[in-house]
Amino acid sequence: MVVDYLKKVTLELEAGTGPEDMDLTNSPLQHSFVFGVATDGITPFEKVLFSGAVGDEQTFDIQKENVCDLLGHLRTDLLGQLPSPPPFFLKARITHIVQAESREVVKAMAASTSDCGADCDCGCGCV
Repeated sequence: MVVDYLKKVTLELEAGTGPEDMDLTNSPLQHSFVFGVATDGITPFEKVLFSGAVGDEQTFDIQKENVCDLLGHLRTDLLGQLPSPPPFFLKARITHIVQAESREVVKAMAASTSDCGADCDCGCGCV
């Protein structure tokens, strides 16, 4: 199975100060999301993961200036799991792909329409 629309994708995430230095996380973090549910279409982060298989790995350069565009609706959940706000490098490895259940799709669609807001402290820097 590969990453595709309405699949539940689980990633193993690590953050670091360099593309090869995952020194901001003590151990990999797990994050799951339903792919392709945002009303604005898929995010650049999702585009890179599209058609990926279990074991595939990508590293993203997360800067304060690009975090909103790169992560889109996923930013609040992703950033909330990480120990520091941008800038950092984020390594994402696909560990599990399954067909999302209908209730998971509905829940993810609803969550994608909410925003963290400009007055939050999530570290996204979005205005």
